[in-house]
Amino acid sequence: MIASAFIYVVIAGVVTAVVGVVCTLVTYFLYGEPIATQFWQASMIKFNGVLVGGVGYGLLAFVRNWGRTTLAQLNEVLITPDEHSASWAAQLQRATSWRWVIAIAGPLTIVGGIVIWKAGVPFAGFPKYCLLTATISIYVVASSILAFFIYTIMAFRYIEMADGPSRFRLNCSFASLALQNIDSFFVISSTLGVLAIYLGFRGTLTANFVGNSDLFRKMMVLPLVFYLPATLFYSLYPRYVLRQISESDTLALIRELEQQCINETFDGLKARLEFRKLVLDVKEKIANDRRIVPLLGIRDAPSLTMSIIIVIQFVAQKDSVVAGFLNRFFN
Repeated sequence: MIASAFIYVVIAGVVTAVVGVVCTLVTYFLYGEPIATQFWQASMIKFNGVLVGGVGYGLLAFVRNWGRTTLAQLNEVLITPDEHSASWAAQLQRATSWRWVIAIAGPLTIVGGIVIWKAGVPFAGFPKYCLLTATISIYVVASSILAFFIYTIMAFRYIEMADGPSRFRLNCSFASLALQNIDSFFVISSTLGVLAIYLGFRGTLTANFVGNSDLFRKMMVLPLVFYLPATLFYSLYPRYVLRQISESDTLALIRELEQQCINETFDGLKARLEFRKLVLDVKEKIANDRRIVPLLGIRDAPSLTMSIIIVIQFVAQKDSVVAGFLNRFFN
């Protein structure tokens, strides 16, 4: 799975570089070498075009392909109550449907496009609209990824809200290979998501926008407010819900065994001791699952570290006191 994500990112990065070269060559033949050089600097150097496009488009391809497979695998490891079958299928279909994605990505892209336009894209003619189209496309990609994250969170919220006799159950251990693969998908996609946010946010800070509206330049940090919290929550919430299901299953089994231990008459002391040992083994399963797959572990370190870096950069840009301290600390 990691190799697939890496391949998607590399392919998207190569395609982005090729598009950048083509646009630069067209600019060169239309406007001459100075403008072409400025366009290359603005799109590929200052805005980190290859990295932003590679991680963004690569992550979108990853969540669209592996996300569909992962949600199907999730459906296989869950025991879905009959009364929830239709609604649960709709929840899964919503996360992978472009129609539902557009419901979130469309408005966010429109807002992002207005902000970019008002912030002042440099150049005129072909290079301006080429750069504008590329920048807005990043909003489309980021918003589509965000939509998948949100609908996935909503699907797990649906699972969590189904309580009592009609709750969802697992047909495997929380530490099973199937659930490990599902967990790996959430970790990889959320880590790449935070990396994409970081690269896009950093590119926004270094881009040479030429507009006079300070308001719209400041509004370019809005994606940070929308995308970062949702991405981190998406990383942690699904495994929290799955753990709750696993522990509920185990506790229900314990209560059933303990009740059986009270009600039934055993033939001899040996049989009673063996039954009590079974109850203790089931209780130990909870502790083992917690140790094997912690809710928050080393696998979350990359996304959490990058999130801290993003927050520090944002605070340093907006808070003169903190910026002054950091300047004195590092200089």
